[in-house]
Amino acid sequence: MDRIIRKGEHSVVKYLVRILCCLYMIFLLTGCERQERAEVSRFDDSKQYLYFESFVESEDGIYHTEVVDSGEIIKYADLSSGKDTVLCSKINCKHNSEKCQAFVKENDFIMGMLYAKGKLYLLVSGYKNEGGPRSNCIYQMDKDGRGKVLIHDFKDYPVMANGGGLYKNRFFLSIQVLEMEEDGSGGSSGAPSILMYDLNTKKEAVILDGYKENDTFKQIVGGNHNSIYIAERNFYEKGDCHFREYDFLTGEFDDLYTTPEENLQAIRDDTLYLQKKEEKKIYVYNMKTQMMEELLSWEEDVANIYIRYGYIEFVKEEKNVAGETVYLHKWYDLEEFEYLFDEYRPESELTLKRKLTDIYWFVKDGKNYFYNWKEKVWTEIEEIS
Repeated sequence: MDRIIRKGEHSVVKYLVRILCCLYMIFLLTGCERQERAEVSRFDDSKQYLYFESFVESEDGIYHTEVVDSGEIIKYADLSSGKDTVLCSKINCKHNSEKCQAFVKENDFIMGMLYAKGKLYLLVSGYKNEGGPRSNCIYQMDKDGRGKVLIHDFKDYPVMANGGGLYKNRFFLSIQVLEMEEDGSGGSSGAPSILMYDLNTKKEAVILDGYKENDTFKQIVGGNHNSIYIAERNFYEKGDCHFREYDFLTGEFDDLYTTPEENLQAIRDDTLYLQKKEEKKIYVYNMKTQMMEELLSWEEDVANIYIRYGYIEFVKEEKNVAGETVYLHKWYDLEEFEYLFDEYRPESELTLKRKLTDIYWFVKDGKNYFYNWKEKVWTEIEEIS
C-alpha cells in the first residue's frame, strides 16, 4: 500500500534529513580527527613507547648522525625537499666543537635519539668532565636544534647504555653494571640493570638490579597502558627468552610468554614476531590477546631473515663467476603486507638504511634516496654541508 504523506510530515522528513546530514558530518569529522590523532600518536609518548634509535622520524623529516674526524654531528633530512643538512642554525659554524649544538665530541657517543611532541632527545654516553667517569646522559633540544639542555645524568652507571625509550613521561634505560676486579685493577661490564627516570617527580629508580640478577640479560621491548615489556634471557648461554610486564605504578611484574631464544626474532610494542627453527613461516603473538597466528610463509631457501621495525628482510647467498659470495635482499612491508620488489636485489646495488612511515631510505648505486614504494617514486637525498 502506498504511503500518503500528510500535511506537516514534510517538515518532519526535512528535520530527519538535517539530523542525518549532521550525523554524517560528525562521522566525517570524527574520522578526520581519528586520522590526525593516529598521525600525532607516532610522536606522543603518552600513546606509545618511543625508542631511542639511530634514525628518528619527525613530522617532516629524519634525524640521524654522522661520524666526523673530531666526533659526531646530528643531521636532518627533509622529506619533501630531499635536502640533508647539519642540525645547526649558526652562520659559518664549522660543526667541530661543542659550541655547535649538533656536535658531540670524540669519545662521547650518541647511543640513540627519539622525537616526541616537538622535541628531540639524545641519549649520550660520554665524559662530562675530562678524566672523570663515563656516564649516560639524556639531553633535550628543540626540533630545529636550538635550546639544548641536560635532562638527567645516570651518573652511577659508567657503562654505555644498551638502549631505552620514553613512555608516559618516563625514561627507561637498560645499562650494564660495572663489575670490578677484586684487586681493583679494573672492571668489566656485567648484566644490565633496568632504570627509570620520572620527568614529573625528577626521580631515578632501579626496576631490575644487574648486581643482584647478574646472570640475566634484560632489555626493554615496548610498553602498554601503565606497563613496559621486558625481555630476559641467560647472560652467558643460550636458552629460553622470557617476556615480562612491569607495571610502573604498582611496581608489580607479570609473566607473559616464554619461547626458545633461537626462535626469537623481534618484538614491537604488543606484538612478538617468531620464526620457529626449521620452519619457513613467521608467526605473530599478541601480548594483549595472547593469541598466536601465522603471518607469512615462503618456499625458497634463504640464508637469513631479519624482522625489523615495520618490515622483514630476507637475505640470500649466491656465488658469482669469481666464486665470491654475493648477498641479495628482498623486503616485506609489515603494514601493507606486500613485498617492495618482486625480485631479490644485490647488496651492491641496493641497501636499506631505514623504514619510515610511508617511505624507505635506501642507498642505491652508492647514493642516498627516499623511496615512496606505494607511488614507486625515488627522490635523491642532497647532502648540504
